[in-house]
Amino acid sequence: MHRRFRFVGPLLLACFLASAWTPAHAQSFWGLTKKKTKPKTFKIVELTLRGGYPDVSPEFSLFEQKQSYKSLVQKLRKIENDASVKAVLFRISGLGVGMAKAVGISQAIQQLSSAGKRTYALLETSSTTDYMVALGCQSVSIVPGGMLYLPGVRIESLYYKNLLGRLGLEGDFVTIGAFKTAPEPFMREKMSDAARKQLNRLVGDMYGYMVETIAARRRVTSGKAPRAMTQDEVKAAIDQGLHSGVTAKKFHLVDHVLSHTGLRKLVKKEVPTRPLRVVTNYGKSKRQAPTSIFSLFSMLMESKKKKIDPNKPKIAVIYAQGPIYYGSPSAGWGNSESEIWSDSMVKTINKVSKLKNLRAVVLRVNSPGGDALASDIIWKRLERLKKRVPLFVSMGNVAASGGYYIAMGADVLLAQPTTITGSIGVFGGKLVMKQTMNKLGVNVQTVSRGKHSGIFSQFSKFSDTERATLKKMLDRVYDTFTKKAAKGRKMTQKQLLQYAGGQVWTGRQAKQAKLIDRLGGLQDALLLAHKRTNLKPGKASVVTYPRPMSFFERLQSVSSAGQPQRLPYAYQKLLQTIMGVAMPQLHRMRLLLQPRRSIFLWQPTPRIRW
Repeated sequence: MHRRFRFVGPLLLACFLASAWTPAHAQSFWGLTKKKTKPKTFKIVELTLRGGYPDVSPEFSLFEQKQSYKSLVQKLRKIENDASVKAVLFRISGLGVGMAKAVGISQAIQQLSSAGKRTYALLETSSTTDYMVALGCQSVSIVPGGMLYLPGVRIESLYYKNLLGRLGLEGDFVTIGAFKTAPEPFMREKMSDAARKQLNRLVGDMYGYMVETIAARRRVTSGKAPRAMTQDEVKAAIDQGLHSGVTAKKFHLVDHVLSHTGLRKLVKKEVPTRPLRVVTNYGKSKRQAPTSIFSLFSMLMESKKKKIDPNKPKIAVIYAQGPIYYGSPSAGWGNSESEIWSDSMVKTINKVSKLKNLRAVVLRVNSPGGDALASDIIWKRLERLKKRVPLFVSMGNVAASGGYYIAMGADVLLAQPTTITGSIGVFGGKLVMKQTMNKLGVNVQTVSRGKHSGIFSQFSKFSDTERATLKKMLDRVYDTFTKKAAKGRKMTQKQLLQYAGGQVWTGRQAKQAKLIDRLGGLQDALLLAHKRTNLKPGKASVVTYPRPMSFFERLQSVSSAGQPQRLPYAYQKLLQTIMGVAMPQLHRMRLLLQPRRSIFLWQPTPRIRW
């Protein structure tokens, strides 16, 4: 009996285990259990737009990449293609960009709406530039207690003749072109009729563009049916000038007066997708802090240059920003990255031309011009490059005079509606400082041979024959400029001359005059370069020049004085204001005081107040 039931216990145990043991248990035992998939989380991306956004940020940052216009647009493109992002909230205040760049940012934001993202702007204490960016969003709000500054358009020009006279300095210049008024602040006490006429034309078109844009983007919802704002309603809002949240809403400039928290709640209410979370660090990448002296040195030695795949098709973007100078920068002077030096630019173009599988070049120009010979040297090198690959030019806030000269030969030339361009003209001359020397007790004595030996001397004015000689030279330079511009723009020299003579135009006016081909920004130029070379977006490497530098590479490029320490906020803003006025004048003086550089293709950027 005992033997008969000896296997009953194990058998019952086996039956119990068999009934309890499921395939899921087996999978768990062997480590094959499928992980529970978390439901997909959708995002509301929150971005803060503040600061200058230079085309390319040259600054080395040990822990966090500095934001540039290029990186901002790339981030917006990434958001556009991210299906998990359902809405974007922009906190906009204190943008230090020109209007042309603001228009570019606004257009990039509008692309998000076209991709199905809801876009919201939140203004705090905001300028016209901030507001023009915010108009790219579907909804605009302002915080309680916030202020919107919308005063219109104003150009301010500084005239220094009396100041120079007190210092013993005197401007002596010859201009070619009735509207080539660049040197007149050194020679006159007030604005000439020609200068006033063309600045009135600039202000009128910029104001018109601002009114048209606001009217097209804003809706009046207080009536029976929503409608677009009329231009008269926009002008009335501009004439109000300063707006609180209440008056901004009253004039239909904003949709809501909401706090940051209130706007977040509104966004979550209007975006039905769930689950939903707010992301404030989208696309940010911070480096890990160094753990040892060796990892620190490794970070410092690391270059931001990405490796270039020689086999992949390439589109090169060359940035040309700042005044144009002849030769190479002297050690320790200023920031050569915000200046265009002919030797450095030619070296950059040479590097680009040697790239394997290069399909196109986009030249980004943001320059008021400068030295005539330097501009011509750069133009000639770009013409040689153009024989190999198509050349596209994207104009920034300004591409005038020498800035237009280096751009005019492009296969396709693009500018924003508010870009300042043209100024096809030339002037030459010098600042005479003989009286300054006399005031300092310095007596200048000369010994010379040759009738015109003193033509470039800064201790004497031009004689009649010297002035005539200089004018002949300037006439030849102007003739060369207009012939090359006419050839580049595919028109006769006679046709071009009606838009030359130093006349300055907005991008919209330049398009009508056929001085440019299209209205658009840098991204439009890149898309066009892809299209014209039969490349799909993303299939080509976009390589930027000048190339980024590592910490030690940057140390080699600056003087031993280093960077100034950061000032307390109030003093820093005061200094920025002073330097914002002073630096353009220092660039003028620097151009005019270059030894033996007396012929200029240069249009000082007017001080435009929006």
